[in-house]
Amino acid sequence: MRMDSVILSRVQSKLFTRKVSAESEQAERRREIYEKIPRIADIDAELGSTAALILRAALTDGEDPKPKLEALRKRNAANQIERAELLRKAGYPADALDARYTCPDCSDSGYLPDRSPCHCLVELYAEEQIAELAQELPTKRASFETFDETLYPDEPYEGRNSTPRKNALAVRDFCRELASAQTPERSIFLYGGAGVGKSFLAAAVAVEASRHGKSVMARSMGEIVSLYEREKFTYDDDTRDAAQTEIDRLMSCDLLIIDNLGSEFRSAFGTSTLIGILTVRLGRNRPLMICSSLGRNELGQRYSEQVESRLLGDEFFALPLYGDDLRRVDR
Repeated sequence: MRMDSVILSRVQSKLFTRKVSAESEQAERRREIYEKIPRIADIDAELGSTAALILRAALTDGEDPKPKLEALRKRNAANQIERAELLRKAGYPADALDARYTCPDCSDSGYLPDRSPCHCLVELYAEEQIAELAQELPTKRASFETFDETLYPDEPYEGRNSTPRKNALAVRDFCRELASAQTPERSIFLYGGAGVGKSFLAAAVAVEASRHGKSVMARSMGEIVSLYEREKFTYDDDTRDAAQTEIDRLMSCDLLIIDNLGSEFRSAFGTSTLIGILTVRLGRNRPLMICSSLGRNELGQRYSEQVESRLLGDEFFALPLYGDDLRRVDR
């Protein structure tokens, strides 16, 4: 699992806030209970010293420590029973003095004793990442479960070998594989006309991959070109550094989704930026999902033969999505 450091930092901050809140509430309850029942404060003080007493007994020279250890254990147990009874009589639950963490498995630290990420950190990371992805893709309504193949006609379509519905189901399965596979076989170039569901499937991939613990980023090609322009041509250090940080995130994430390829302003710089992204990410075996309204025959004209050969070559599944404009379908 390769978590994005920017999102992970936000997640850890939220977990820290939860932990501090739980322990602050615990301290306040303890103060209240100690004031009402001073005997519990005495018991807790004695229980807190038990570990040191047991260690001292274990290290005692010249005599068998077992009798002392057994006596300490019995006294410890008696104190705990008395403590629980005092809490019960005062109307408190037995765990009233314990911290009430949101996640008892890791005490809101985000990590288990073996330092592996806790399920709560993974879930919160996915939520935070999906919220960020929602700025670029329709993640609130998109998922493979809500993908409705009945919106695609099941009759022959403009000379295609497959009906729009059968084709859409096949494309959906390729996209699901990209989202869930630890090491996807290839990247995806998804192309088709306006309103045929490209962004919906990209959002479904983003959500599913996030829930599988992957780091995912989504940007339009126009936004990416602007980032590279700020990094290359801006003289302000803060602006340039911020752009470089974002570029690093784009290059290192598990999955990069580029939506609306071809809608950006046409320029030689944009073409070289796209070639650079393809070269770096594919060279690192980090997949992409690229969505475009450009057809196979338009890629070389819009960009270059190099871009065309890569997007339509062995490194990508080039998947057409066709049918009626779903935004105009009467649902």
